[in-house]
Amino acid sequence: EIIDFLADMDGAEKTEGTEYLDRIRSQNDVIEKDHKIMMAMYRWLQLINEGRNPSDFFVRHGYHHVAIYGLGMLGKILRTGLLRKQIAVSYTIDQNPAMEESDVINWKDEWKPVDCIVVTPFYEYETIKKRIRLEKGNFRVISLEDILLDTEYKREFM
Repeated sequence: EIIDFLADMDGAEKTEGTEYLDRIRSQNDVIEKDHKIMMAMYRWLQLINEGRNPSDFFVRHGYHHVAIYGLGMLGKILRTGLLRKQIAVSYTIDQNPAMEESDVINWKDEWKPVDCIVVTPFYEYETIKKRIRLEKGNFRVISLEDILLDTEYKREFM
């Protein structure tokens, strides 16, 4: 209703309304992103409570050298889980220049071959995957969401 109200304003009111509308849309995007992350965390905990481990996906597919795209909360949890399963995290890719982790590289660095790259910001997966393939080569790119919702994975343990 608020968005419709702001969109229907005239003249000077419309300019102010447009600013508010842009702010509301921006906040809505943040809320949707945070909701998706929370749902992924819920799914991850659900798997663990059922005695499953998302890191088993990598073992099952023979991925021994993995790169992680995105070292936010989900990326850090994934990295810890992989290291516990003794799966090498060759490097992590993050666009945040404030990252001071030793294995973090950025887009401009050279990317070494790995078995797969896991995209943790899965809400941007298609865009990131296309950019990787276009600018960095034909890497195997997997979404963290696909790992958490893997039907083969579910079937194997159910």
